[in-house]
Amino acid sequence: MGKIIIVGLGSGEPDLLTRRAENLLRSGTPVYLRTALHPSAQVVQQWKIAYVSFDELYGTCEDFDALNAQIAACLCHAAQSADVIYAVPGQGICADETVSALLQAGVEMEIVPGVDETLARLPLRQATAAIARDGYA
Repeated sequence: MGKIIIVGLGSGEPDLLTRRAENLLRSGTPVYLRTALHPSAQVVQQWKIAYVSFDELYGTCEDFDALNAQIAACLCHAAQSADVIYAVPGQGICADETVSALLQAGVEMEIVPGVDETLARLPLRQATAAIARDGYA
């Protein structure tokens, strides 16, 4: 069984993608997007990378718990024979319950975090304080 590589796409600015994220997306490994409708997915489209999107599931699942379980099941099935990339808006760690569902399934995962530009938008003093508190928490 392959592993699921969770790639955080950040907020949508292509120049904020990490080099590791770009290399993985361009590697030829199958790419699954949580949604192709978020600005962060535009980089995948601009680079003409083939992908599968889970957008159609949003209209068929009764709630987000069902949606996340369905996405996790699809990813686990796809990863039975090879590694796959699950590209998500944001960091890839926070606020994506599909990651929690994958953890519960016990599947092997690697997380490549995206750059969160929230800190970059804070005044320098607040951003520095947030980094210092986070580093020692």
